[in-house]
Amino acid sequence: MSKYIPFILLLFISCKIDAQTQAPEAQIADLSRKVDSILIKLRTNEITAERRQDLIKFGYIIQNTGFTHGEQNEYEKSLKLIDNALGIWLAIKDTLKEANNRKFRGLLLGQLKRFPEAKAEIDCAVKLFSVKKNNSGVAVSQFDLSKVYEVENKLDSALIYSRLASNYWNFTTDTGRILINNNQNINLLIKLKEFKKALLIQAKSVELLKKANLHWQSVIDFYFLSYSLYNNLDNKKEVENFQKRYAEELTRLEQDGIIRAKSIYEIVDI
Repeated sequence: MSKYIPFILLLFISCKIDAQTQAPEAQIADLSRKVDSILIKLRTNEITAERRQDLIKFGYIIQNTGFTHGEQNEYEKSLKLIDNALGIWLAIKDTLKEANNRKFRGLLLGQLKRFPEAKAEIDCAVKLFSVKKNNSGVAVSQFDLSKVYEVENKLDSALIYSRLASNYWNFTTDTGRILINNNQNINLLIKLKEFKKALLIQAKSVELLKKANLHWQSVIDFYFLSYSLYNNLDNKKEVENFQKRYAEELTRLEQDGIIRAKSIYEIVDI
C-alpha cells in the first residue's frame, strides 16, 4: 500500500491495470530507448508478438511510474511519463488504455492550470470510453473533470460534473466509488455554502461506512469533510466527534506503516 497521499485518487481508475510495476528514473531512461527501438520497427513493419508484449510491459511500467509521480504532486515529471506511455498505447491502438491515460493527463494539466488543454483531454477520454461502451470510464472522467473545474474555481461547473458521476455510481454496487463521489459533492457544497444539501449527502455516507473493504483514503476524506461541515454549522458535538475519528484513523494508518496520510481535502480554504 502506498505510503504517500494519493493525489486525486488514482486508485479508482476505471481501466484495470494488469501490471503494477514501477521503475526509478535510470531504468525509465533505458526503457524509453528500448521503446523507441520497437516503435521504429512497428512503423516500418509488423513487430513480433513477443516484441508487442514487451511494448505493453514497458508501457505499464512507464505509465505506473507516471501515476506514482502524480500521487507525489510531481505533475511535470508525471506528465512527461504519461505522454510517453500514451505514445505506446496509440501505437498499438489500445483504445481503453489511451482513454485512461488521456483522462489522467487531463487531471495533471488541470493541476498545472492549463485548463483548456485539461478539459479537451478529458473530453477525448469520454469519447473513447463511450466508443467502447465503458460507462464506468465515462463516470470517472466526469469526476476528474469536476476536479479540474474545482482547481479553476468554477465550483458550479465542478458540482455539475460531480453529480453526473454520482448519477452513474449510485445505481451500482460499488460502495467505494459512491463514497468517493459523495465526498466530492460534500466538498463542493461546503465551498458553495450549501450546508443543508451537504448534510443530506453526509447522512447517506454515514450508512456507507458500515460497509466492509472501503479504501482508507475515502474514509479519512469523509471524516475530515464531516468535521469541516459541522464546523461551518457550529455543531461542536459533531465537530469533536469527527475530529476524533479522523485523528484515530490517522494514528491507525501510521501504525500500519502508511505515513503522511491525510485527507486530500485538508486545505486551508475549505
